[in-house]
Amino acid sequence: MTEDFKGDLVALAKIINSVIQNVNNGGCGYFALYLGEKLYELGYDVDILTLELTINDKHLLQLREIYRKPFKTLKELNGRGGSINHILLRIGSNYIDTRGIYDSIDDVKKYYPEFTNMTTFDLDKLKSLCEEGGWNPMFDTSQLPKMEYLINKYTGKQIPIMDMLKIRLGLVG
Repeated sequence: MTEDFKGDLVALAKIINSVIQNVNNGGCGYFALYLGEKLYELGYDVDILTLELTINDKHLLQLREIYRKPFKTLKELNGRGGSINHILLRIGSNYIDTRGIYDSIDDVKKYYPEFTNMTTFDLDKLKSLCEEGGWNPMFDTSQLPKMEYLINKYTGKQIPIMDMLKIRLGLVG
């Protein structure tokens, strides 16, 4: 991956975080799916990874604030319980998610100290989970056209200023 393209991906992560609400509470799977597909098209060898995260009181408090719902357990929030998982991509030694690029697994561990396990995820499985709504029912999927638009723009060329204004004004997606 060239330094220029790496910079484009960092910029993409920043803009996604600024315009997609709660992207790291359900949108990470869609981001990995759309960006992973695009990177495959561009000839990159991409691994999709899932991090299993330990749920702690701090995370539950953040989720309560985001969804403005009183609940005591994850099952009360999403109706199914389970663990919290985070999806990210790996290209060579670089790890990419909606927060940016990490240069090593140690950098990922620093950002996600609560992660307990990492496994490879199949793109087709992720696609079926996202299409069937099984990835994370809490995420507002009406934002997906905007996310896909941004990924396509940033993996091709920089976004023209008028398109950036349309995104900021919510006229895309």
